Amino acid sequence: MVIKIGKRNILVLGSGNKNYRKTFPKDKVTTLDIIKHPNVDIVHNLNKTPYPFKKGEFDLVVMDYILEHVNDKINCIKEIRRILKKTGLVKIRVPHYSSVNAFSDPEHKQFFATKTFYQLGSRYGFDVKKMKLNYISHPNNFFLKVINVIVNPFINLNFWFTERLICYYLGGISEIECEMAVSERAYSYEPEKSRWNLK
Repeated sequence: MVIKIGKRNILVLGSGNKNYRKTFPKDKVTTLDIIKHPNVDIVHNLNKTPYPFKKGEFDLVVMDYILEHVNDKINCIKEIRRILKKTGLVKIRVPHYSSVNAFSDPEHKQFFATKTFYQLGSRYGFDVKKMKLNYISHPNNFFLKVINVIVNPFINLNFWFTERLICYYLGGISEIECEMAVSERAYSYEPEKSRWNLK
């Protein structure tokens, strides 16, 4: 993920044992995970709502390979919307549905395409600001980095064409990076009509 450093109140969901205070050295960082690692501030199961935070508390929420593990991504996104400020952002990274990584972990609950986030955003109070496909996630040597430099611009030209056809010829795309901003639009759900009304 591309990180912009600033003085913000940041929440990392599913932080694991990574020291995110080194990632955001100038910000106030709160970390949450289901397991009490040394670098975890709050232990909480993301399948249980509401999350233990106030409305409009954070400037940025980060989820790095976490949303695919959550039982109900809808409630998770709604909770993120609740705890973000009106000018807040959420940065999410998940395996792409065409990747072997999406299927190899038996704890993954769902798979994602780029359109998933446009749908989530429009229905639950977000606007998609940035979207990026990465052919290889976490390239850890020069050769893999070069492959990303060559392939990434091509697969990001047109998401529809890439996900409809190209990703299968490439053997799958590793991941999606998405940044969404809180939208000013209000939303309300009408179960009997099975649709979302944006006001």
